[in-house]
Amino acid sequence: MNDLILLAFNLIIFIILFVFSFYPWGLWLVQKIDDDLKPVEKIILAMLSSVVLFVVATLVSGILKIRFLILPLVLGANLFAIIKIKKELFIPWKAFFADKKLVLLVTIAIVVQGVINFPSGYLFKDGLMFWSSQGNDGLWHVALMEEAKKSMPLLNPIYSGEKLYNYHYLSDILMGEFGRIYPILTSLDLYFRFFPIVFSLFISLSVFAFVSRWRASNLAGYWAIFFTSLSGGFGYIVTYIKNRIIFGGETVFWAAQGNTIIGNPPHAVAYGLLSAALLAIVFYFKNRKTVFLYLAFILGSVLAGFKVSAGFVLAVGVIAAGIVDLIINHKKALLIYAGLLGLSSLGILKLMSKGLSSFLIWEPWWFVRTTITAPGRVEWMDLEWRRQYYMTLHTWKSYLRLIQFETEAFLIYVVGNLGTRFIGFFAIFEGSFKKVGQFFKNITNVLLLTAMTSGLVVTLLFVQKGIAYNLIQFMQYFVLIFGFFTAAFVATVAIKIKSRLVKTCLAIILIIFSLPTVIGNLVEFYGKDRTPLAKIDNNEIAALTYLKSHTPADAVVLTEPWDSNAHWAFKAQPWPISVWFSTAYVSAISSRRTFFSNEGQVDILGIPITERRNDVLKFFSQVDLNFSKGLLKNNQIGYIYLIKREITSPLNVSVLGLTKFYENDEVIIYKVI
Repeated sequence: MNDLILLAFNLIIFIILFVFSFYPWGLWLVQKIDDDLKPVEKIILAMLSSVVLFVVATLVSGILKIRFLILPLVLGANLFAIIKIKKELFIPWKAFFADKKLVLLVTIAIVVQGVINFPSGYLFKDGLMFWSSQGNDGLWHVALMEEAKKSMPLLNPIYSGEKLYNYHYLSDILMGEFGRIYPILTSLDLYFRFFPIVFSLFISLSVFAFVSRWRASNLAGYWAIFFTSLSGGFGYIVTYIKNRIIFGGETVFWAAQGNTIIGNPPHAVAYGLLSAALLAIVFYFKNRKTVFLYLAFILGSVLAGFKVSAGFVLAVGVIAAGIVDLIINHKKALLIYAGLLGLSSLGILKLMSKGLSSFLIWEPWWFVRTTITAPGRVEWMDLEWRRQYYMTLHTWKSYLRLIQFETEAFLIYVVGNLGTRFIGFFAIFEGSFKKVGQFFKNITNVLLLTAMTSGLVVTLLFVQKGIAYNLIQFMQYFVLIFGFFTAAFVATVAIKIKSRLVKTCLAIILIIFSLPTVIGNLVEFYGKDRTPLAKIDNNEIAALTYLKSHTPADAVVLTEPWDSNAHWAFKAQPWPISVWFSTAYVSAISSRRTFFSNEGQVDILGIPITERRNDVLKFFSQVDLNFSKGLLKNNQIGYIYLIKREITSPLNVSVLGLTKFYENDEVIIYKVI
């Protein structure tokens, strides 16, 4: 109970510090732009613009070696804003809390989206517990947060001696730098419990603000929150047909849904920034004030650094909208904005990436084909066999049949991912088919349609090198934006229906058919007979804490490579994290770089892993002590972290020049003299 009280107290401290750091100065800025913004618009634009400027300031100050200025800058800017606007600080929040429907939806979204994170990384009686993939994905982000406190640009915490490339780490800089300037909060709490609340708030408020302003309807904004954060796809239909399981199937059609987006912080922040940038662009279309394009540039300038897929779809949408705006209204500003957006995105990607183009592999229809055939997906093999049969006939009738089969597969892929959001298609034909042309004359509609279609097209044509399905994240922006059209259409229909009973019944039906995969995620994580998958027990926590507090910040630690068969020694989960998977847990908890760990993530980063892995295996085999000594010296390895039960060949400490640094019942750490 005392631990929960302390956690609640730390959460209150976090909220106070976060709001103070990212709200007053941002509010002063957006009110300078336009004081007629709605309260929710002020809140979300203030916070997100402040977040972007904070991240940029951290990057620049890190490169210039003046990061000591960040805290005074944050304190000074926000104190200045508080003095300038005084009581106006509270007016937007008062209006927000007065909107009971909005507060309820935002609260539900925070709980539903955050619950996949909240319990993981919490210190239970037997140690730190991790559900689902959090012991891998979550601790990778914690390791980056710890690295962000020490180096800028980031060095690779799991592959020492290398800069971190080919990863979207700006959300980790946000969380890590916040933890650096306010060290009373731990990275585990910040990542697993506190920032998920903020990221969910960003998503809900930004999509509400954009859709309600775009459609001039708060009802559309409410539904936008639902379709973004609380609605799933049709995967449950497949799981029910195959296994008679109704609650499940989130990724049957590959794309993860919005209710689990917090498990991917770069994606979560990108959702908020993209929606806020769209809001700023809508303001520009409304009053043609160029200052709103400046605001849109702030929000979109580093969007690709949070998630390249988000930056891509925004850029494509803005270019298309800019061309239409030039043709219809003879305005060039949007195209200029698109050019500047492209330059800033290229700059940030150049800083963070190396050989980015090599990550795309031309593989048309891969996601569609595997949706139908791959294990764990639809597995409608009869459709695939018929397709293959008709491919051999080479007649015009067989070609028609092939078109039919490919269309069926495509619709399964698209509609399956959309779920009930597929009814957003009718927003294009809102009113009548005769008004379709009028729909496309709306430049915002052109922007949204082009942006979301670009995300779909990427997944239809390419896969990603290393882990092919990682490119499915482009599809999530198709689903996100399609949800905006769905929200708009549902709100329009609701207004036309006069009967309250009919409205209520239709809403309930829509909600019921949207929720099974969302509920399925909760069952998958915490349902009956579900346990944490991995743990870091108290002995390892003690050893890693000692390593963190008694070694230099730039120390390099050597660990044994992951043994994929080691888990067979344990009857039930949670398994010790060292046998569960190759993760970044040593770097995350000790805040020290490892020579080689988290092998799957190293592979995703595009780093060849074979040579270094073989070197580590050779070191621990102790067959060539001269090689082992050279490995320690040449790579500036200062410490060796060993789990006693996993030691296969005792180290020759005298020849290697090692001294015992720390030992308990489970762990022994050597220091390289």
